[in-house]
Amino acid sequence: MDVSECSTGKKESIWTRTFILLLIANIFLSTSFHMISTTMTMYCLEIVSSEATAGFVVGIFSVASLLIRPFCGPLIDAKSKKTIYLASLVLLTLTVFAYSYAADVVVLSILRFIHGFGFGFATTTSLAMASASAPAGKSASCLGTYGIASSVATAIAPNLGISIANAYGFPVMFRIASLLSALSLLCAFLVKGKWSTFSAQKFSLKGLKIDSIFSKKVLSIALMLVILGMANSTISSFLSTYSKGLGIQGYATYFTVSACTMLITRPAAGRLTDRYGIKKVIVPASLFLAAAFVILSMADSLYILWLAAFCFGIGYGSLQPSLQAYAFSRESPERRGVTSSTVSVGVDIGNGLGAYAAGVAVSAFGYRIMFGASVIYAVLLLVVFLADERKIG
Repeated sequence: MDVSECSTGKKESIWTRTFILLLIANIFLSTSFHMISTTMTMYCLEIVSSEATAGFVVGIFSVASLLIRPFCGPLIDAKSKKTIYLASLVLLTLTVFAYSYAADVVVLSILRFIHGFGFGFATTTSLAMASASAPAGKSASCLGTYGIASSVATAIAPNLGISIANAYGFPVMFRIASLLSALSLLCAFLVKGKWSTFSAQKFSLKGLKIDSIFSKKVLSIALMLVILGMANSTISSFLSTYSKGLGIQGYATYFTVSACTMLITRPAAGRLTDRYGIKKVIVPASLFLAAAFVILSMADSLYILWLAAFCFGIGYGSLQPSLQAYAFSRESPERRGVTSSTVSVGVDIGNGLGAYAAGVAVSAFGYRIMFGASVIYAVLLLVVFLADERKIG
């Protein structure tokens, strides 16, 4: 079984050595990722003149990550989680460093694929380890707090990456991002325990079945995360062009406000879920998510954008960790890897579908109607959740 300080259930607090190291590792890894994701398109356009080619190169990362996630789960459950996590972080560190020497589109495309491959393994494994580190009855609190790594990275990494690239060039920026990945590797290495698996689990590509790749018990939750991912990517993909068209200056601070709100919301939502049950969190959080889209559809100033960011930070920051914890509570401990990969695939699919659907809606109806109509995501998520609750209740 997994070996960690928290998994024994002897400690009431989530703040164990194991969890703290996993959290810090995730902060370093997320910051490295967001530094690169923010600047990669600009770097590609220095190598190729076509925006379409640049978009292809950037998108290879997501394709690789999505393709590998279904196989991450059974492998994570069959092997040592710590070993897989360390191996994926080594791969990420070397790949990000290699970006600084990529001078043509072929090499860059290969590196993007490897980066997505490693990132898919690293994030799926780390989520499973974070879940395993939670004391009994505190899974939502643990994952809610663990999620602040993404909020911290979202708040600081984009500006950090752009500033370093503008001041010192892309190669230096990539090397600093590689250093952050290396620090993540160091933290992961210091995590105690072998994190060995249940002896009954075996990994074989020949023996893989649908149920060994995806957890049927959490498919409904994965669907909710698809919907949530669509809502998130709608804003992340089109807020910039929407705000520019309205002539709103400083629109990038939307993401800062949203990230800072999530820093508070994620751990608080986790504690509330553990104490009062998930329904008491999902319902109001969905209403905040809906309010964010309504406000965005009427935005005419930076202050209105900030209000939308605040509502979105509460809604998304509450929904994501609560649904993740809900998924882990549905499955047996020996299938944490499969659970993690199932919910992660849901998020990946949602991020891809949301951007495409929003683009179609913008072309047909314009930005304001698109954002207003996106309220449907909050409604759908709530309907699916309530139907799922009735089914299992």
